[in-house]
Amino acid sequence: MIVSSLDTKAQADKFIAKHGGDLKVLEGDGRYRIYAAQSNVMKTLAQNSSCLIVWRSADYVLRNHPGLISIFIHSSIEDRILRIMNRRGINSAEKAREIAEKKDKLRASYYNFYTDKVWGDAAGYDVSIDSSKLPADAVADFIVSYVKARLAQM
Repeated sequence: MIVSSLDTKAQADKFIAKHGGDLKVLEGDGRYRIYAAQSNVMKTLAQNSSCLIVWRSADYVLRNHPGLISIFIHSSIEDRILRIMNRRGINSAEKAREIAEKKDKLRASYYNFYTDKVWGDAAGYDVSIDSSKLPADAVADFIVSYVKARLAQM
C-alpha cells in the first residue's frame, strides 16, 4: 500500500488505476502524492459505504462509480459577497469580492489541473443548483429529494 512521488498527472492516473484502493502515503514530495492519496480515500469510502464528498474533484475521481450522484452548487457573486461579509464579519464588499474571486480561482485551477473537465461546467454534473435563488433550507430539501429519487432507481 504505497503512494510514491509522481511527477506527472499521467503517472498519477496510471498509478491510481493500477493500485486502486490499495494506496497509502509513504514518502516523497511529488506533486501528485496528495492528489493520489485523496483519490484513494474517496474511492475507499465510496466502495465501503454511502458518503458525501465535498469538493476535491470527487465527481472526476469517482466518475466510474455506479452510485455517483454529482451536484454542483453555485451562487451569484453578489450573494457570495454578502455571505462572506456575514460569516467573516467583513465590512468591505470589495474585500469580500476579492476573497470570493480568489477562492474561485483556486478551485478552478485545482479542478482544471487534475481533471480533463472544466470547473463549474454544468454539463459535467447530474445537477447544478444556483443557491442564490432559494433559501438554504429549500436547496437542502431539493438535494435530499433528488438523491432519494436517484437512489430509488439504482
